[in-house]
Amino acid sequence: MALAGVLLLGGCADVLGPRRYVGTETWEIAPQLVVCYPPHGPGECLSVRVNGTGPWQPTYSPLIGFTFEPGHEYVIRVHAFELRNPPMDSSSREYYLAEVLRKRAVSAPSVTSSSPPS
Repeated sequence: MALAGVLLLGGCADVLGPRRYVGTETWEIAPQLVVCYPPHGPGECLSVRVNGTGPWQPTYSPLIGFTFEPGHEYVIRVHAFELRNPPMDSSSREYYLAEVLRKRAVSAPSVTSSSPPS
């Protein structure tokens, strides 16, 4: 079923815009949004850890098909696409929810706000 979704999304260049399928990633999502500094000014972003390793990072790209609920940690699988001609002030990646692997209510935050660019 997930493969059918990838084929459907990957084959719709005329509908979704020119993009290239990059692959599938597993994301851990922290239980609260963080302050982030995308190109268009401060905002709130999901805090993610890709493939369960490395530091928590804000994600500036929307996660299409995902609805965040504060106070819940998630482990999800996403399909990643590289946009061939992204707008200048946007990410060159686009992400689609493939599957929620785990959702767990938590009481204490596990990450802090991201730092503004230097």
